[in-house]
Amino acid sequence: MFVYQKFEIRTQKSVWIIIQPLQNCKAAMGERIIQARHPMNLHPLLLHLSLSDWRWYLNDVRQALLPIAEKATHSSLKTGEADYDANFADSQRLEKPCENLTVVQNLLDTKEDVARAIQKQFAELQRLKTGFAAEDVELLIRLALDVQRIRGFKRTTRALLKQAEGTSQLLVKLLDYRRADTLNAHVEGLRFLAAASSAQGESLRSLTEKTRHDSRYMRILTFIAMAYLPASLLAAIMSANLVYVPGPADGTHSGPLIVREALWIYALMSLALTAVTLGSIAVWDRRPEGFHLWRFARRRI
Repeated sequence: MFVYQKFEIRTQKSVWIIIQPLQNCKAAMGERIIQARHPMNLHPLLLHLSLSDWRWYLNDVRQALLPIAEKATHSSLKTGEADYDANFADSQRLEKPCENLTVVQNLLDTKEDVARAIQKQFAELQRLKTGFAAEDVELLIRLALDVQRIRGFKRTTRALLKQAEGTSQLLVKLLDYRRADTLNAHVEGLRFLAAASSAQGESLRSLTEKTRHDSRYMRILTFIAMAYLPASLLAAIMSANLVYVPGPADGTHSGPLIVREALWIYALMSLALTAVTLGSIAVWDRRPEGFHLWRFARRRI
């Protein structure tokens, strides 16, 4: 709201220009202008009416700050034990009240400057002896009370602004502490995983060493088995009665080994069985992935 007044001392008349008056000022201004006897009568009225809603506004701001301040003050520092859902969005929500309170502080400073200017105008009128002494006392008392109200609103605004800024800083520190606590927990988890991986590596190295020793022993046993394989083959052939040594009990003279005519059947069957075994192994190695013999047999049955 913008107010301009031009007062002529000789004619005791004023010219007023009021731009964008407040809603609650319109009715009061018309009545006061008609009944006005003092040239400064309207200024204290407009100042008084402009202060009517500041108490409610500051109280609403205080109520809006209370939940966030409670989160910042009573929230647990541990991430896993957090009993309040304090997050960065709360810090962001504090930025708007801080900006509004800064604007309010500037507006209240302007209102106090206006009140001081009105008081100076009263002093100037008294110096000129315009004849409004009785009205001056009443208006000056009202104006002094409004100045005290403005100062009270300014103190409240400064306190709310300080509370909002302190709450914002506390929230930032709380979130930083929780972030550091989370990082420490992750570091501890990584250390545990590193220790477990190291222990698993030691186990794998021990298992590899044992496997190497077992493979060495298996090579030795395989070599021994291969060393005895010719003797085993010879013993199997000799025990199959396909090759024998004639003696006196047979009614024949002693001589070299005698090979029976059925030896070729043994050799042929051995080669055939060997071929069947090797072919089965080759077919099994080339089977499709996911193929199970018992499922295939069950479907066939």
